[in-house]
Amino acid sequence: MNKGKQVVLVVLIGAGVFWWALRPRGPMHHPMPPLPERLDPAVLAEVGKSYKRNVLPIFQAACFDCHSTHTVWPWYHALPGVKQFLDGHVEDGRRALDLSNGFPFAPGAKGLMKLRGIVRNVRGGDMPLVSYKLMHPDARLTDEQRQVIVAWAQDSFDRLTSTAKDAGISGAGGGTGHGEGGHGGRHLRHKQGQEGGVS
Repeated sequence: MNKGKQVVLVVLIGAGVFWWALRPRGPMHHPMPPLPERLDPAVLAEVGKSYKRNVLPIFQAACFDCHSTHTVWPWYHALPGVKQFLDGHVEDGRRALDLSNGFPFAPGAKGLMKLRGIVRNVRGGDMPLVSYKLMHPDARLTDEQRQVIVAWAQDSFDRLTSTAKDAGISGAGGGTGHGEGGHGGRHLRHKQGQEGGVS
């Protein structure tokens, strides 16, 4: 390589390094503070009553097939291939959020993560899944129902974190806008996160 080409190559490399150093970067993502484990039993009971009154009927109609042991299997579940797909789909849904035993959906911090995930997935329109709504039109959530679910989950998260017996130690809080939510496994291919998705 002659000297002229070497100079051009060095300039190009230098320009690339300069661009890399000055390129725009996205916002920094700081780790969430740890969530409390010792939730107030009295507040848990109050939140549970509100859940049964306002949210449970919605979940029973739109979410229980994938997120509980009360699944009502469709006729095509018996078809070869379809059965395996649906079984895996529901297994992932239950693992992410199991509504079978009422509220709380999990103890301590894990339960708070479920609430955070519900807010994110329902507010974002990711739940119920489009594929599920196509076969189950009655599972479509109205805007009012979404508002009821999101308001309940957000308020419950805030109340439980602010009244937790170890809230001051854990530095809990931070709202439900960022964090875990949705499903894992095959559900990730259907726009679900790690915890708290509902479909």
